[in-house]
Amino acid sequence: MLQSCPISTNDAVLWNGDALVNRTTILYALRQVSPTVPWCRFLWHRFHIPSCSFISWLACRNRLLTKDRMEYIEMTVPDPTCLLCQNYNETVQHLFSQCPYTSLMLRACPYPLTINWQNWMQGSFFAGNLPRFEQNIAYLFTSVVIYLTWKERNSRIHGGQAIPASQLLTSVKRMVREKLYTCASFKRRLQNDPTLSHILY
Repeated sequence: MLQSCPISTNDAVLWNGDALVNRTTILYALRQVSPTVPWCRFLWHRFHIPSCSFISWLACRNRLLTKDRMEYIEMTVPDPTCLLCQNYNETVQHLFSQCPYTSLMLRACPYPLTINWQNWMQGSFFAGNLPRFEQNIAYLFTSVVIYLTWKERNSRIHGGQAIPASQLLTSVKRMVREKLYTCASFKRRLQNDPTLSHILY
């Protein structure tokens, strides 16, 4: 098309109005920038564990292969009930906020959470104002609970031994403790405020 258009001395080929064009200009023009989701900070915070954040991201996107999703894509599901409580149908919302098994662990978070999936999807995890540092610890705790709950659910599907919530909670606290002890910012804060050590046990 350009070859068929005569270009005089006063004309120029522009890219989105820019006469000076390079690869970066074209990349930024072509890239579709998505708006930030309300739960973004929950996933990618200072203390995040990549594997836990990834599973939490899939959960927030409703892309985990829960039983309701299996039915949606027409997979055979003999029993749609939750494997952890065996009372309600398994959905992402039930599994990670309404299931008594998961709720028991979430209530052990060192900082009070609003345990409601719909609120979480709106970015509301806390009832009151909580400093960013404490928020990050609560986000870490929540993502570890989601990760280990999903792992336990899959283990039960594949015939693994059922682990009670109280025992899984011990694993949650251990993962949180191990992560925080590797973070320089947490260790600096711990030196200034030794009372923070209570959240590790």
